[in-house]
Amino acid sequence: MKGHTIFPVFYDVEPTEVRKQKGSFGEAFAKHDKENLEKVERWRDALAEVANISGWVVPKGQESEYIEPIVEKIFKTLSSIKLNEGLVGIDSRVWEVYSCLKIGLTDVRMIGIYGTGGIGKTAIAQVVYDSFSNQFEASSFLHNVRETAEREGLAYLQEQLLSDIFVERNIRISDVDNGARLIRHRLFNKKVLLILDDVDCLDQLYKLACKRDWFRPGSRIVITTRDEHLLKTLEVDEIHRPKELSSEEAVRLLSLTCFGSEHPPEDNHLWMHPLVQQMGREIILRESPKFPWKRSRLWLPEDIDLVLTDNMGTEAIESIVLDLPTQKEVHWHPEAFSKMHCLVLLKIHNVQLQHELTHFPNGLRFVEWSGYSLKSLPPNFEPKMLVELTMCHSNIELLWKGVKQLDSLRFIKLSHSRNLVRTPDFSEARALERIDFEGCPNLIEVHPSVGVLKHLIFLNLKDCTSLVSLPNKLEMETLEIFSLSGCSKVKKIPEFTKNMERLQELHVNGTAIVDLPSSIEHLTGLSLLNISHCKNLVHLPCAILRLELLRDFIVLGCSRLATFDDHEILPSRKRSIWLWVEEFFRGSGRRVKSKLS
Repeated sequence: MKGHTIFPVFYDVEPTEVRKQKGSFGEAFAKHDKENLEKVERWRDALAEVANISGWVVPKGQESEYIEPIVEKIFKTLSSIKLNEGLVGIDSRVWEVYSCLKIGLTDVRMIGIYGTGGIGKTAIAQVVYDSFSNQFEASSFLHNVRETAEREGLAYLQEQLLSDIFVERNIRISDVDNGARLIRHRLFNKKVLLILDDVDCLDQLYKLACKRDWFRPGSRIVITTRDEHLLKTLEVDEIHRPKELSSEEAVRLLSLTCFGSEHPPEDNHLWMHPLVQQMGREIILRESPKFPWKRSRLWLPEDIDLVLTDNMGTEAIESIVLDLPTQKEVHWHPEAFSKMHCLVLLKIHNVQLQHELTHFPNGLRFVEWSGYSLKSLPPNFEPKMLVELTMCHSNIELLWKGVKQLDSLRFIKLSHSRNLVRTPDFSEARALERIDFEGCPNLIEVHPSVGVLKHLIFLNLKDCTSLVSLPNKLEMETLEIFSLSGCSKVKKIPEFTKNMERLQELHVNGTAIVDLPSSIEHLTGLSLLNISHCKNLVHLPCAILRLELLRDFIVLGCSRLATFDDHEILPSRKRSIWLWVEEFFRGSGRRVKSKLS
């Protein structure tokens, strides 16, 4: 039949016997041949076709060993039919729960699905129910047990459970205890699948599905809850905590929800409506109306100041955002962050610390602290989880001493930090993509480890007017933009290796360089070269003219430029040689801005 998929199971018989109708199959067909020859021929053809389809050969007495792989195959096939359309990442999570259920075994099993709100507990339970309820004599999914019990009472849920199981209407229960006894009495002989969604107290379980002996062997009870202690008290067989969505899954879900497609459009600008923001904040405030240190997010200045000044931080706090309109002195406790083990986001503007900080939580992933007033980060900070560090206009002299594990770091920005002397050792920051130290006038040294960062795309050292020490060689195969603009003490730029064909922009204008290295020929992807106002520049390599993608060549104010490779340019010939360069670029559709004075 069209639209159907066949999974043959050869129970106590070999496929060849079915295909050729031998043995017991042949004997049976011989009897039927006399009755209806035409119908039997159709059967023969059908069985021959089925026997050619890959399936399972199940020996007699070994059925239990084959149940799980058969169900797994069918489940994955059903998932591909999009029963769970729009539920991103659901298949693997449902299968993990199914593996816990061990459908096919004859015991009674209770499984808990535990996690924070919004992680997908109910969605997983619903797909499990939709996919496997037909393997039970009866089933019931009690949604929102907590909310329904508060609004309608437990007797209402008991009535719903019994109505689902026995397909009966007008079941009425006036007493909750009698209802529990009725459930136990009537479900005793039923193999059931029961889902109790969003349970928040033991009394709900005691009145709906307290003990395994209420149910016939083979039954399965799934409980979703935010309270892990409740599941442990009930002594469920297994507790499953769904994984959070990966970054890729989160983007896919956002795209499906907002744009109706698997991938966001190239032009993915989003904004949050003020009412949505207000609603989110109201939800957080309800987590603990009176005690801000028990909330997951802090954004009110008075709450943040209270928690950090009195050192009342807790593991409940996950993010702190403080954006003051004007600078304010604060007297935060030196150990203010020491107890915030779950803090992942810290964003602070316009704060003048009056005390040193001894701790930063090691779980921090995003730090943006404009105007950070201390000379360094806390010495015991181990930023293994840190993805982005932004500390513009800070007083930092050195971020940290020695080498730190920076496995997750992608972006670091300390622009306009006037006291910064040197960059840290980035040997263990192999995933780093962007470095921005623009406008750090006292920066003297860029650590050599920067030169071998294999994933770096952007390196900005513009206007670091004291910079004298750079890596001798750059081996950054992903680098696209490199700026030394205004680094007036830089006399020599690094050599470029052959694998740097992705570099598109090179800005060395305003430096003290005398020449450009011949290894610039390796920058085959270069589209912009700015050497303007390099007043000490006296030599250029001819390799520049061989850079086929170079579209903008800026040579303004290079008054001492006298040679092109090894050929001297006499002062009277300067203008003619640059007219020739201009003509060369013009002929190839490229541009040169030159003014020799």
